[in-house]
Formats: sequence, C-alpha cells, structure tokens
Amino acid sequence: MKFRELLSRLDGKGELIHVKKKVSREYEMAAVIKAFGEKPIIFENVEGSKYKAVAGLCASRELFAGALGTTKEKLIFKMTKAMDSSVEPPIYSNGTAPCQEVVEDAVGLDSLPILRHFESDGGRYIPSAVAIINDPDTGHNACYHRLMQIGKDRFAARLVEKRQTDTSLKKMLAQGKDLEIAFCIGNSSAVMLAASMSPASGVNEIAIANALDETPVVKCETKNILVPADCEIVLEGRITAELADEGPFVDLTETNDIIRKQPVIVIDKITRRKDAIYQTLLPGLSEHKLLMGMPREPTMFKEVSKACE
Repeated sequence: MKFRELLSRLDGKGELIHVKKKVSREYEMAAVIKAFGEKPIIFENVEGSKYKAVAGLCASRELFAGALGTTKEKLIFKMTKAMDSSVEPPIYSNGTAPCQEVVEDAVGLDSLPILRHFESDGGRYIPSAVAIINDPDTGHNACYHRLMQIGKDRFAARLVEKRQTDTSLKKMLAQGKDLEIAFCIGNSSAVMLAASMSPASGVNEIAIANALDETPVVKCETKNILVPADCEIVLEGRITAELADEGPFVDLTETNDIIRKQPVIVIDKITRRKDAIYQTLLPGLSEHKLLMGMPREPTMFKEVSKACE
C-alpha cells in the first residue's frame, strides 16, 4: 500500500486525526503528536510552510501489517521472505514519476515544515527521510541519517562510522569527489521498513521494498541514484568533505546524543509532487523505535532458525 493509499485508508476508517488550526514547527507540532499518543495525524496548516505534514504512520505493528496486507503475527515472515527474495523494481522514465511532478531549481529548505522537537535539539531536524546512495562497487543502499538543517540548502548529517554511507563517503573523498545522495520524504511502509533492514552487502533495500509491495523507482534529475517513484519529496544532494557541529538530538534511548563534527550535505535540487505531504516522526518514541528495531527481526529470526524451528 502506497503512502497516499495508507492515508486514504486510515482517513476512511476515521483513524487519521486532522489538525486544521495553524501550528508552529517550533516545539508545538511535536507536542501535539505526543499528546495524541503518536496516532496517525495530519497537520493541514503549518506556520511558515506550504506543505501539509503527517506523523504516526509507523507507530505500531498493526499499522505496518495493514499497509502490507498481512497480520501483526505474520509480519516477520513477510519481512524475512522479502529479504531472502528481493525483486528488482520497475523503472519510470524521467519526468513521468509522481515524485518529479515539480522540479525546483532554487533550493529553499525553509519552506519544508522541518520540526524542532525538543528544547535541547541542536536545530531543526528531519528524522524520517530515507537516504539512498549508489556506491560504484556495491550499488544502491537505502538507510536513515538524521539531518540537522544548518542553512537554506545544507544539513549536517549523522553518519555512523563504518556503516555503508560512511565507507562509501571515505572512498569518494579519497578520489577528491563528493558522494551523491538522495533523501526521500513521504514513503510507503514497505520502503520505510526495508531501509531499516540489514541485508548482505550489495543487496538493494529498495528491491526488498519491492518484494514487500510493488515499489517502482525513477532516476534522480541530477544524481545517478534510483529513488521510489511514488514518494512525496526528493532532496538531491552530495555529502562533502566539510564538517559541522551536529547535535544534540534525542536518540533511541530517549536521552540526548552528543555534539559531533559531522559531514555537511549540500542539496542541489528538490523534486516533489504538486501537492506534496511532508512526513515526520518523534525521535526516541514509538515510530523511531519500531523503525530501528522491528526490521532487524528477520535477521535475528534467520539466525535463531539455524538452531531450532
């Protein structure tokens, strides 16, 4: 089930909360999300932004199961099968994908409803974008990197050492080049899950998403990267050798992560749907924990299955 199909389904069942009053992205939206217990919620009037914003779509196993056409009890088997039998996705021609209905040449990140969640935050953060790179040796890789906005076209991104993006970046910097990257916002549950999985090196997480639920892709306008064609917003950029302070940020432990010198990402182009919807989540709470934890279960399940049924 695609992102918009899930919204429509939840709305039809009366399970999508609509907030029509104007709300601030400085603390207020985060407070409202928490007050409603991270239930699916859409903000229709965000102060200073032209975009609607949604949260809570990944806050329970039941939501994931419903979006993937299965039950909570069978979800782990569906994830395991998809990881073992990934399917390369169909490719859209450029300019025909929903995520490229609008191509913005002038990059202005301030127009996005990027939230400041807590008073301790180092800045406004995007915690829910799926990051995709295309390593020349191992191919495409999808994962998550929290993004702290530091300018109209720049982020400081937390890259965990020795993970794929960090390894690929060091390889490119050694050649005197930046590492191309795309950040996809407003994704299907299949893409959100797959991006958190830990398959073998060289396995494309988007191919896993395509095995979970059909996930066509399209090549970025300016980068040699394939992104989910049905996502809402794509930020096309590059990771540079420049470093900046990143943090503090409330992590999975619900405590503040430290300030580190982290790579600066420059966004060169934004593509989006005409009426794009921004997706976010609350750091440290249910959505964050489920996305970072549940997709690891197939790997653990497979290892335990070597010893017993």
